[in-house]
Amino acid sequence: MSRGKLARALLLVAVIAAGGLLRILNLDCECLWFDEVFSIHAASHSWNELFQFVALDLIHPPAFYVLLKLWISIGGEGVVWLRILSIILFSAGVAIFLLLSRELKQNFSSTIIGLLFLVFNGTLLKYSLEIRMYPLLIFLSLLSTWLFVRLLNGKRAFWLLIVANIILVHTHYFGWFLVMSEAVCGLLLDRRRWGLHLLAAVSTALSFVTWLMMVLSASTTGTGLEQNIGWMQRPGIREIATVLLNIVEPVYFQMLSNEPISLYWFTIPLLVVVTAGMLIGFLGQTSDDSTRRRSLIVLAVLGSFPFVAAFALSWTSPYSIWGARHLVICLPPLYLLAAMIIESIPSRTTRIAFQSVIAVLIAAAVAFVLSMPARPEPIWCAIATLMDGAVDPNTPIYTTEDLIAYHAWFEMGRSRKGKVFRIEGVDGLAENRAYFLPRGFNDVEHATVAEIESKRLWLLFRAREIRETEPPLRNLALLGYTIASRKTVNANGEVLALFLLER
Repeated sequence: MSRGKLARALLLVAVIAAGGLLRILNLDCECLWFDEVFSIHAASHSWNELFQFVALDLIHPPAFYVLLKLWISIGGEGVVWLRILSIILFSAGVAIFLLLSRELKQNFSSTIIGLLFLVFNGTLLKYSLEIRMYPLLIFLSLLSTWLFVRLLNGKRAFWLLIVANIILVHTHYFGWFLVMSEAVCGLLLDRRRWGLHLLAAVSTALSFVTWLMMVLSASTTGTGLEQNIGWMQRPGIREIATVLLNIVEPVYFQMLSNEPISLYWFTIPLLVVVTAGMLIGFLGQTSDDSTRRRSLIVLAVLGSFPFVAAFALSWTSPYSIWGARHLVICLPPLYLLAAMIIESIPSRTTRIAFQSVIAVLIAAAVAFVLSMPARPEPIWCAIATLMDGAVDPNTPIYTTEDLIAYHAWFEMGRSRKGKVFRIEGVDGLAENRAYFLPRGFNDVEHATVAEIESKRLWLLFRAREIRETEPPLRNLALLGYTIASRKTVNANGEVLALFLLER
């Protein structure tokens, strides 16, 4: 191996290893959050019950939960073990990304720039660690894209593409946008085999009928999609700008709503440099290579169609479906598209300058984020700390919102030794509409204040400030309850309180 090839191989390995190390260092840095608890809860059901339980949720297909159940059966429910699955899936996606770059006949500098964006992007870093379907979605979308490009290049990939797309749409509904994008590209760019592309889309659709019928049946009960996504905002200038920043954001991600959306002093210069480099590269293209032009069109369509479709549906349908985490399928094609166009800059000196500035800005952002002090934990992370050693299984726990109730139930080990109640109808208490107890889940019971009869109970709730003269303590004091003990934890500007009340 020549020195040049060895240096390129070492650089490639170094970038991948650095991205992997970032994820390994964050394996157990965050506690489980509401959606991750739901994932583990869903996977804990029997096989027949799992599909029924997930169908009741309406907004996610079952493929990830099936995989998670299998993974839990091997190594249990430890947080580190579960996050390892997510890292494995994302790492497999990185390998497919390299194969896709090779299939597109990209040179090393173009590949390494796309790879830098992929492994260090903050959004992808966050969702490649979550015990949710997004790492699987990223992997499958990359696999589908690679197989589709191979099919366009006349290689054998048709049946594998159908299998990949079937699993993709059973992982997340946004997978349909990628399938539709591929169908459009196939009909436009490969007209001689338009029947194959149509057959691929139709086969995927037919495979989805059974799940669709289950979801339609489940949707006849409950509040419908209003409960799931009624809180999501329709995309405006702010939401679109946030997604644009997220596309190029290195390492950082907004974990809590009171944190900055972006590290602007890195992201804005990076966005400007990438945009300028793409503009110069686009205007300076002189190649008449039809294969390269087709590759650019495919990446542009696959990278933009889901954005356009999500935007249009969010404004024309009863509910918005706009969400940065749903659009992660767009990021890999956009990174390769940007890298390819910047590689088209005619001047070698200018091209290297743009690529170097991109690499330096990403490296600087990584160094800055690693030097940042530890970020505050979300309020739900304090629930385990508060309950540890304080709650006995013979005394019921009453909570005032679904978020706290679900986490309290989970922290009790789902052993059914203790009972968790959700108090209804307490005025003056705010609740996040994005969190709600799963449909078909009855282990947390609902009760009004007037229905509380226990002589002794735990009251677990959060507030900006704990006051005994304000709800919910005031409501229970009127019933004759007095405070026997208290325990509080401050977390991210809120107070999580656990009171033992007796009467």
